Amino acid sequence: MTEAVKKGRSPLNLIIQKLTLKKISSFLFLTLILLGSFKANAQTREDLEKRRFEIIQQIDDTNELLNLTAKNKKVLISDLAIIDTQINNRKKLLEQIQKEIDLIDRDISINDSLRSEKVIRIDSLKDQYHIVLRAVYRERTLHNPLVALLSAKSVSSSFLKANFYNRLKQYVGEKLKVINDEQYLLDQKIANLNDDKDQKREVLQQVEKQSALLANEQARQKVMIASIQEDESTLKKTLDEQKKDREQMNVQIENVIKSKFTEGIASTTVSNFESLKGKMAWPVNGGVVSSKYGKQQHPTMKNLTISNNGIDIRAPLNAQVSAVFEGKVVSVSQMSGFGTTVIIDHNQYYTVYSKLQTATVSKGDEIKIGQNIGVLAVNDDSSELHFEIWNENKTQNPMSWLKG
Repeated sequence: MTEAVKKGRSPLNLIIQKLTLKKISSFLFLTLILLGSFKANAQTREDLEKRRFEIIQQIDDTNELLNLTAKNKKVLISDLAIIDTQINNRKKLLEQIQKEIDLIDRDISINDSLRSEKVIRIDSLKDQYHIVLRAVYRERTLHNPLVALLSAKSVSSSFLKANFYNRLKQYVGEKLKVINDEQYLLDQKIANLNDDKDQKREVLQQVEKQSALLANEQARQKVMIASIQEDESTLKKTLDEQKKDREQMNVQIENVIKSKFTEGIASTTVSNFESLKGKMAWPVNGGVVSSKYGKQQHPTMKNLTISNNGIDIRAPLNAQVSAVFEGKVVSVSQMSGFGTTVIIDHNQYYTVYSKLQTATVSKGDEIKIGQNIGVLAVNDDSSELHFEIWNENKTQNPMSWLKG
């Protein structure tokens, strides 16, 4: 009996150990790494697809708003701001789709490498399998079983050899089946990834086409706005009136804030308003910002700057307006140029909702987060909410507070 057998290490065990360490282990190690990358990439792709669908929803909402005012020249300036937003969303969508395609390309490359590695392993196992079969056949035909039985040593040796080859054949056969099964699954995965890539390319082509059409619309809008600039005196008069309305509104809001204490209508609820910064729900659904916060250049007059203490949100006609946080109504009034206006106190912070057709709340009412407080008015075939956030007597940028 050989030294290896005495120590409990049969020739089969030694060969299997050698194959495993030198060949199979490296293959399995590579397989685990690559399969792990599939899981990581799948999660990333899910995130990208979710973001893509969110952008598509924003584009759909904006399209609906643009269609409402497609024939109304009175709202061209606000339409231009919305179209700019639409083009930016299209570009974001293109970037998202390209990221998904890049990940799919990487997955396909990894899958192809893994499949090639499996083909090599399968060929190697087939060669080993055939060698084993030939060796077993040769042993059975060249050695006389009767002679082997006359010698204890021969019987023992024959038994060990037969057992060795049978176990090795079984081992190789099992591995061959496993790898064949894995290759089938891998081929299916690659086929699915190729289908995904084709779909993404189709979507990319559609978005590029729509983005180009939207850019043309923007160019046409600018031409139409240029025609409005010809009547500069009328435009300046309108802007002066809007400026006076904003100044008057600021005074009214400041007076409301000052008077709430003397009238005893201040909210006594402890507010966690600041905890929702960047996470607040929008006061209207399906809206698009048509005018940003702060000072900015007028879109049609280069030498003129306009100021906005809040943001203007173009929304569906007669859209319902909701409170962004719980609090107490401290004012419901009519403001020149801003229509019905509701002011809610949130302890130190205040939210202002203007351009309402009607208010469904009254001064002194306790308001819950998300509660309906009114309906937007319709002017020139469009509805637009003017929304402000104040911290005592200082305005805040609502975009820093709203979600997304």
